[in-house]
Amino acid sequence: MVLSRLTKSSILTSYLEGYQSASGDLATIINNSVATGFFKWGFVILRGVYDNDDEWQTFLNLFKAAIADELHDSKLEDQLGPHLEWTVIEDRTALESASKATVRTRFLAWVEEQKRDGEIADRPWAAGYLPRYKFCLYVDEVCIKSIVARLHGGKLIGFQWCLSSTGSVVIVNGLHQDYTPEEKDDADDDEEEDDDEGYMEVDGTTHYDVGWAYIGVLGYAELYSNLGSGGSHGQIWDGMVYRGRRPERDPEPDYDYGRPLSEVERGAKYGQRIKK
Repeated sequence: MVLSRLTKSSILTSYLEGYQSASGDLATIINNSVATGFFKWGFVILRGVYDNDDEWQTFLNLFKAAIADELHDSKLEDQLGPHLEWTVIEDRTALESASKATVRTRFLAWVEEQKRDGEIADRPWAAGYLPRYKFCLYVDEVCIKSIVARLHGGKLIGFQWCLSSTGSVVIVNGLHQDYTPEEKDDADDDEEEDDDEGYMEVDGTTHYDVGWAYIGVLGYAELYSNLGSGGSHGQIWDGMVYRGRRPERDPEPDYDYGRPLSEVERGAKYGQRIKK
């Protein structure tokens, strides 16, 4: 059943009656969960590299540990941790070294599945409110090579591997619209009027916004929270993610801050919180 605008407003109001909005770190995740009645959160991850399953699993384990550390530092691990949903889409034929447009198409197909008969089938309108259904992460070979890990701890308490802050993953704007030939001509005319000399070509376009960007591998929960804040989708994308991050060059590993994933001990404990 398609919900009318009035019905959606009524549902949101019913959830918010008497609710005191959360504030502080990651408050938007909490407030949006209450507003929509849907408590799962977290970006969908699309896997774009398949040559080394062990290395991929090491990345995921380190990534999960980094987010657990972030929730712990915000004192929200008990409140948000149980609802963090790990959805990883794997399809070597379609996604290995895929274009960002292909990644976006696959992600949007997943979103439609969730609205039709998946996790938000009873509230498909929630897709318009939650970052989980508007943005996704993509990890390809460039990203994996850029990610390094370091040992944290000391001789007395022991050591554990954790992610360095220097690595990158790709965030894809699911609502980005590619230009049609007619729209491209109009945009080019506008650029000429604004004396815009254009940008380096990325993915076949010289327009400012290419619909994706490299982001740091740390700060996952904070970014998710920021992307759920108020404002138009374009304002949120440009203000919270894209500004200053046009992907004109690929990230590279910085071995001054850690070692490649291939050198990380398999099956070890990961993260900054060392438990004996």
